[in-house]
Order: sequence, then structure tokens, then C-alpha cells
Amino acid sequence: MLASKMYFRNISMMTTSLALRAIRIVMLWFGLCLVCLSSAIASDSLMIADAWIRETPPNAQVSAGYMTIINHGNSADRLIAVEADFASKSEIHEMFLQGDIMKMRPSEHGIEIKSGGQARLLPTGAAHLMFIGLKEKLVEGKIFDIVLVFEQAGKRKLSVPVLNSKMAMGHQHNNSENHAHSH
Repeated sequence: MLASKMYFRNISMMTTSLALRAIRIVMLWFGLCLVCLSSAIASDSLMIADAWIRETPPNAQVSAGYMTIINHGNSADRLIAVEADFASKSEIHEMFLQGDIMKMRPSEHGIEIKSGGQARLLPTGAAHLMFIGLKEKLVEGKIFDIVLVFEQAGKRKLSVPVLNSKMAMGHQHNNSENHAHSH
């Protein structure tokens, strides 16, 4: 009788141990799901609108990209890099006044997009994207993929049209649709 009580007690302890392991595994899995879900929510909080790349004349080695980044999230994010296969180098640039001369330089800290705010990268603004060492002429109507890299939201791939400057100004003022398509 004593042996059977010990046997059932051991089985009970094993069952309890297995149940605790199963609970730990489920909790770990649930925690990982929450992390993945929060990443998806963070990246969905950013909207890219009115993105375009400037058309280039023959033999041009550089072009610029423009857009509006809108942050619908609860926390700030920062655009920290840009990637493009059609250029040898891609950078975030900022304009600054040195004395009476307007100059341009790569941004050391990227571009902050505050919670509920937006960052406008415009031809007439202080910030834009630079594509250096172009591998081909950028012709109006062609669409190129670029990747924006954010501090919090990670990488966002966009398909961006090439426009000439005159078309682009009408594009920005007359159209509220998002012309950059993220993947």
C-alpha cells in the first residue's frame, strides 16, 4: 500500500512539473508574440506620403528624394538611414546657413519624427535624401525601390516615382494620396 501511494505521489509530482513547464513555454511564447506585435504596431504608426525622386539630366551623378513622414504613434521615431540599389551611396542631408551661404551636409543624427508630428523632406526645406553615384539616368515615370531605416520602426521599403521638378510641385500640392507604396 505504501509503495502504491509513493507511486501515485511521484506521478502527481511529474504531472505538476510537466504542467509548470507547459505554462512557462506558453508564457514565453505569449511574450514573444507581444514583442512581435508591438514591433508591427510601431512600424504601422508611420505613414509616408508624397514621396518622389528628382529626375536627372544626362550624365548626372546625384539626385534627391523628398517626402512627408507622418508619425501616428505614441512615441517619437527617427529616420537614421536610407538605402537604394540605383545609387552607390544614399544619405540623409540637411541644409544649413553658414554666414550668407546655404550649404548642405549629411545629417549626423537623422531626422526626428515626433509623436503625432511629421517631417517634411522638401526641395525648399532643410532636409532631403541624397542619392550619390547614380548607376543610371533617373527618368520621369520610372519607379525605384528605396528602403528607409528608422530607429524604432526598422526598415520600410517604398516604391517611389521619379518626377521632374515642375510635375513634383503639382504632385505635392494637388494630391493628398500616398504615392509611395510600402512593402
